[in-house]
Amino acid sequence: MLKNKNKSLIFIIILLTLLFLYPLWSNLYYKNKISNCENFIDRSGTDVSFQNCFGLINIDKDKISGYYRIWDDKHNYNVVSILDLDQYLLKDQKIYIYDKLDYGNPQKYFSTILGDGNNSELLYLRSFLKDGNLENFQYRSMEEIPSYFIIDINTGEISLYKTYDEMLEEDKIIFKEIGDNLN
Repeated sequence: MLKNKNKSLIFIIILLTLLFLYPLWSNLYYKNKISNCENFIDRSGTDVSFQNCFGLINIDKDKISGYYRIWDDKHNYNVVSILDLDQYLLKDQKIYIYDKLDYGNPQKYFSTILGDGNNSELLYLRSFLKDGNLENFQYRSMEEIPSYFIIDINTGEISLYKTYDEMLEEDKIIFKEIGDNLN
């Protein structure tokens, strides 16, 4: 009987120690992760959780939609949202992202209707950092929107490709690796 009480007491002490240490460990883990970030903007809260960051690039998860949002913190804009962390790969100070554009209703995330009445036109709007400036791009259809993104994590500069055939051979190898991870 005494041995069982001792075992129970040891178990309770270990459990209380773990409950006490977990918040400390969690806080150190978080601080260690953000130490790699530049211009870090903490968007964590009730509906958003921090996932990771690399240079200027910050990845969080929207708990409501389930999307992982990839932010450029220096220029404070959402570059792209993806469904799965396997859709990106970090290599040589660049983050390679494949966006399948297959989530829900993408129109509600970046579309607008220009004009009025019979002359209105649906446009898909996106902003990307090109040549040091945040530029707005308009696409007339979902098929025109880029699916492949390469972001320099130190500058935020982005290369955009709609199709696999448009990109450089060395980039094709990396995007093939992402594709293999998704299958």
